Amino acid sequence: MRRADSVAFFGLRDDAYSEIALTHLETLFETVIPVLSTNEVPPTSPDPGVLETDWLFCFKSKTIFRAATLEGLGKAAINFHTSSPAYPGSGGVNWALYNGDESSAITVHLITTDVDAGPILDVSDFSCREARTVADLLKLTYRHHLLTFLRVTAAIARDGMDWVDRARLDNKARHWAPKTYRLRDLEALKRLDPEMTEEEVARRIRATSFGRYGPFVELHGKRFTLSE
Repeated sequence: MRRADSVAFFGLRDDAYSEIALTHLETLFETVIPVLSTNEVPPTSPDPGVLETDWLFCFKSKTIFRAATLEGLGKAAINFHTSSPAYPGSGGVNWALYNGDESSAITVHLITTDVDAGPILDVSDFSCREARTVADLLKLTYRHHLLTFLRVTAAIARDGMDWVDRARLDNKARHWAPKTYRLRDLEALKRLDPEMTEEEVARRIRATSFGRYGPFVELHGKRFTLSE
């Protein structure tokens, strides 16, 4: 039996993971409103305004939610962040590779008007020591992202706000790192400089090489991007 609640689902257009997540929600809740956006960088997702649904689930969406949207919900807004609490904001996958982390995580948290700052509800850790490239770690991350979404939303469909309250209490000792990473930080990480050590250049190339978004050097006012 589906839960008689309404859900706004924020996902990525033309994305297989978002399609699976949406289909899953439609088996769990009476009303599901999909809001699908593109993966543009920087994001151009519009302010969704007042939704008046019970729940808002943000999955693979860069939408920034305003107070009016959050206050109009009947129960809670929940984000599924594709990194650990050590990397709030943008580029968690990149920073994990740059720092040589052996594990990463999906962090589930309540959404506030500040980016990746709300109370943590769940942290799903996974090993990433075998990931050598951005593509490797993204593949791992997206798989665990979907699995975490399926598990958490099924629990919410079963227990509602009771699950949220328990999860918040169980994770009260978990906190976000103080630095929120911005797109400008990731852009700075891509920059290569002749004065950098060979090791530093290698770390930056590993952490930022992904299609047309790779590392770059600038010479005489011109930018040269390293291709894979």
